Amino acid sequence: MRLFLSVLLLTIVVAIDPFPARGADAKQDAIDRDHALTKGRWRIMSLIVNGNTVGDDDARKIIVVNGESGEWEVLVDGASVIRGTSTIDPTTSPKEIDATVTEGDGVGRKTLGIYETGPKTRRVCYAAADRSRPGEFSSDPGSERTLVVFERLPEE
Repeated sequence: MRLFLSVLLLTIVVAIDPFPARGADAKQDAIDRDHALTKGRWRIMSLIVNGNTVGDDDARKIIVVNGESGEWEVLVDGASVIRGTSTIDPTTSPKEIDATVTEGDGVGRKTLGIYETGPKTRRVCYAAADRSRPGEFSSDPGSERTLVVFERLPEE
């Protein structure tokens, strides 16, 4: 009986999780790691919008500068065209990103997406504003999705 009560008590303690911050800390650590990994300048190498591939010359004129806390800026030919913030959840599969425009065309617009980031490449797939988050990295005709592949630029 004593063993049964000990196992029951242990099961209850584990189920209740007396340290709920542990999960929140792990998630914040993952967010911090991914923000650190994406910080810097990224050139678009491939851009597909609603199934239409943007020409390489045009796509490569676009650079995204990511800050350390989710802030970003889009540069075209070196000129700032739009700024915003993003929140990420690297604990989901695929990883999720929500981007909100704070300056430029579409202020206040929020788009939902998914992402993958490596040390030298990054891939993001966004749905059109007010559309549901993509579940896969694709941009087929009529999907109203944008699929972007970036390469990291050297630090200046």
